[in-house]
Amino acid sequence: MQAATFVAMSNRVTPFRIFLLFATTIAILLGLIVAFPDGQVTEELKFFSWEEVEHPGPKEYVDISEIIAKNEEPVEVDTLLAEEPVIRDTVQTDTLIIPPADEVIAQYKISYPEGFDTVLYPFFAALDEVRTEGQLIRILHYGDSQVEGDRITAELRQKFHTNPNFGGCGPGILPIQDILQGRLAVQQTASDNWVKYSPPLTKEDWEPHNEYGILSHYYRYIPYPEPDTTSSDTLLSDLKAPQDSLQNDSLPVVPDTTMAWVRYEKSNMGYKSTRLFQQYRVLYNNNELPLPMAVVMNDTDTVIQTLPQAQNFIQPTYAYKEKGYSSISFTFEATHSPDIYGIALDCQTGVAVDNIGLRGSAIADFSGMDRQNLARQLRMLNARLVVLQFGVNVVPHVIDNYGYYERMYYRNLMALKKAAPGMPILVIGVSDMSRKEGLQFESYPNIELIRNAQRNAAFKAGCAFWDLYEAMGGHNSMVSWVNNDPPLAADDYTHFTARGSRIVGKMLYDAIIEEYYAYKQMDMP
Repeated sequence: MQAATFVAMSNRVTPFRIFLLFATTIAILLGLIVAFPDGQVTEELKFFSWEEVEHPGPKEYVDISEIIAKNEEPVEVDTLLAEEPVIRDTVQTDTLIIPPADEVIAQYKISYPEGFDTVLYPFFAALDEVRTEGQLIRILHYGDSQVEGDRITAELRQKFHTNPNFGGCGPGILPIQDILQGRLAVQQTASDNWVKYSPPLTKEDWEPHNEYGILSHYYRYIPYPEPDTTSSDTLLSDLKAPQDSLQNDSLPVVPDTTMAWVRYEKSNMGYKSTRLFQQYRVLYNNNELPLPMAVVMNDTDTVIQTLPQAQNFIQPTYAYKEKGYSSISFTFEATHSPDIYGIALDCQTGVAVDNIGLRGSAIADFSGMDRQNLARQLRMLNARLVVLQFGVNVVPHVIDNYGYYERMYYRNLMALKKAAPGMPILVIGVSDMSRKEGLQFESYPNIELIRNAQRNAAFKAGCAFWDLYEAMGGHNSMVSWVNNDPPLAADDYTHFTARGSRIVGKMLYDAIIEEYYAYKQMDMP
């Protein structure tokens, strides 16, 4: 008993012991600082330096006040969200009013391969077709988590929708499932029996086929049966046949009918132009039999429609006269499932801008997609510009040379160009990112190497390039975006906030539209 009491007393926490613990810890830290004044213990192990202890305040970071002053809208967010889109039912043939040639719109301009400053001209010609011919054209904005949830894209879309020369409405092409369960433009839900098929991560990964949709994947509510690995006789045509027609006792039993649904609701967080649409289209492929589909608008009006049988990409268009909506849902019930690529909610004319966020990706895998199917989708959807914004997933892997990334980027750019010859591509360079160095945050040391690899790939492939890293202020600018009041970037020192995303989206739009106005200046006397 006495021994137990002694042990308990010896383990008792006392103020003196707490003081002794702190004093010992401080002594060890001071010893390390004296022994390694530059903070470098080994090549892998770093410590904060004596300089940082003496001067713990932040370093001189980038002054972004001019960027904010020029690009942050001087009105309340609620006013921005309520801004009316331009919806035209007739073509506009009057003279386009453009600013004087010497008026500077964009703070940071688009660059081009030497001798190829006309790269974006086909897109500018398409913008003219919107005005004069009543066309609906698309801009596909691909990106990693930096654009996920409609960030940056939303501002770019809004600028085109509210420009009286172009106009448009609707959130664009929407996936069947969303990791975030919604985005700025819409809130969405779906039944839990959808199976998503994406390009495989390795050559050993199995895929039924590579006829992926414009969003880089496809969905099915009756999955493809995986092949029997003990047999080498499985054919692609067998995998793509509807399950109820396959005679194989080893396959799971498919019920008489299978039902799946997806529902989109308007979001009050989105711009007003995305709360309207004039038509909806179901994007699908490999449909063996006519497919009944129930469309419910605003939880009251139900229409039963049939998606035609199709072996190639098809997009039946259905008009919606009321324009505004609170919700729209699509229900499929059948013994077979097509490959469904997504749902498009658009105006009948104008500029549609689609947000295609591919979380975790270094670049969209166009080289892994069936080229003919990709070409058919780009053509039928009238895609006239592709914007690629990747890089933040490459930054944490710090190496001295990014030749591999340049080759990967170039390979996928060329795959896209071969699928749609003549369609312009705009590559956006990686944004600044920061990591903690000692007691302070600094830009990753490899940002410019990655940016250079992206630009080299873009110029080699004959694509335009916009340097977001320099546009946001260059080295250590991310720290300034995070420390701004209110913050323009999150405290992960990687992703922009909603306010910061609007600024980036406006800068991107300004860079594009200034080039368009310069293009139009050549037509003026």
